[in-house]
Amino acid sequence: FLTLVIVFLFLRNLSATLIACIAIPTSIISTFFIIDLLGYDLNRLTFIALTLSIGIFIDDAIVVIENIAKKLKTYPPLQTAFLGINEIGFSVLSISIVLLCVFIPISYMNSISGLFFNALGISVASGIVISFLVSVFLIPSIGARFLNPKENKFYE
Repeated sequence: FLTLVIVFLFLRNLSATLIACIAIPTSIISTFFIIDLLGYDLNRLTFIALTLSIGIFIDDAIVVIENIAKKLKTYPPLQTAFLGINEIGFSVLSISIVLLCVFIPISYMNSISGLFFNALGISVASGIVISFLVSVFLIPSIGARFLNPKENKFYE
C-alpha cells in the first residue's frame, strides 16, 4: 500500500500507478513459485530477499511505463507499447544483468556465511529474472490497453 501511494505521488497518474503496482504481486507470486521449485523454504532470508526485490520489481515497471507514456501522445497504443519496450528493453536487460552479477556470487560463497546467504542470493536472482520478464512482456501489453496519458487534477 505504501508503495502504491509513493508511486502515485511521483507518477501522478492513476492508471500508470495501477499498472506499476500489478508488477509487484505478479513478480512476488512468481518468485515464490521459483523458490518452491528450487527447493528452498520460506524463512527470514527469503523474505528479506523478497523485500529487497520489491524495489527492483517496481523500478523496472516504472521505467517501462514512463517510456510508454511518453510516446502515447504521438502514436497509437499498440505501436506505443512496441516502440517503448524496443527503446528501453536493452536498458532494463542491462540493469537486470548487473544485479544478477551482484547477487549470484553471494549464493556461491565458500564459507559458513555463504551457506546462510545461498537462499538470499538465489531468491533475489530469481526475483530479478521474473521482474525483467514482467516488465518486458506483461507491463507493455497492459500499458497498451489501459494506460491513460491524460493527467488528473492532482497533476496540476
